[in-house]
Amino acid sequence: MKNFKTNLKTEQEMKKMSKTMKASSERLRATVNYLAGELGSRGYDEPGNTLARDYIREQFRAMGYEPVLQTYKAGGRMYDNVIAVYNPGRERKLIIGGHFDSVSGQPGADDNASAVAGVLESARLFQQNRPELPFTVEFVAFNLEEPPFFSSPGMGSHVHAASLNKDEVAGMINYEMIGYFTSEPGSQTVPPELAGTVPDTGDFIHVMGSVKHPEFADKVAEGMQEAGEVTVYHHNLPERGEFSRLSDHMNYWDHDIPAVMVGDTSFLRNPNYHTLKDLPETLDYESMAGVVSAVYHAVVHRL
Repeated sequence: MKNFKTNLKTEQEMKKMSKTMKASSERLRATVNYLAGELGSRGYDEPGNTLARDYIREQFRAMGYEPVLQTYKAGGRMYDNVIAVYNPGRERKLIIGGHFDSVSGQPGADDNASAVAGVLESARLFQQNRPELPFTVEFVAFNLEEPPFFSSPGMGSHVHAASLNKDEVAGMINYEMIGYFTSEPGSQTVPPELAGTVPDTGDFIHVMGSVKHPEFADKVAEGMQEAGEVTVYHHNLPERGEFSRLSDHMNYWDHDIPAVMVGDTSFLRNPNYHTLKDLPETLDYESMAGVVSAVYHAVVHRL
């Protein structure tokens, strides 16, 4: 565990930060309500999957992006990732992504409509604030993270990672379940390897990086904590560990690309994980907004 302290450089920088538009809890709520409420299940074999793809594409387009589909074949059918690009044409790029499918038959509010909301709101912040960056930012909504494609070449993130030149990628930030927070003591399960390094109350966001690329993960976590929007805990773990390969970031690790997972720790905290109870009303949208604002700050001020 690392304790990060705010280290703002100048008064001018502080004033600039105060004028930066931050994430909207209401927009995050609206996205989750549509995906996990109105559409409901977005499994690989359900109409909601295609409707979610179309919604994400239209949201990007409404922000002023020109989204494209990355189409690929898995399990005998065609599927798509949705991609939007900020600040194109730079030599290097940063990926910010999250998967939009759910387990078939389940609403998937935290898993993973919350992350889609995070990706879309991140994209909006960049369009509205227009930060000057030395790299491109590529926003990607992945398909097929859930079974039966999990940990297979059919994952949308596997397809996307394989399409990249690793030397042109600064890193990848993966939103995975960013909406469940609770102040109840004992609500956070702590794996043995992390014992004593995180509290047993699930009111924080976790940044998980790789011991192979610690510098990228450290910068993301430090920047998020510096923003002062949410409590951040951070660990760099072995890439083949029991708890480290549980989402889309693993496919970037497998292509030697630095990546982090930003999340609420999934089943280690959220009792609704992969059940019909994973509903929009169970999420904390103010904390979600803090997470997205913190990620934006880390990208703009630390990377």
